[in-house]
Amino acid sequence: MWWYKVTSRGKDCSEICTQYHSNKSDTILAQRAQQCISDKEIWIKVQKNGLEGYVSNYFLDASN
Repeated sequence: MWWYKVTSRGKDCSEICTQYHSNKSDTILAQRAQQCISDKEIWIKVQKNGLEGYVSNYFLDASN
């Protein structure tokens, strides 16, 4: 699961990404989800050496 900025845009992006992951053949959702990632609205929890934090999915996305 991801974390999003606590804004109306962040909540919308979370819903868009959730819908996209349920229907990856929808090109409109794909474009909208990619825009959310480009806008750094979606964050992913990461763990390393017992530490936990969040990083923008933008920096984890291989297409950037």
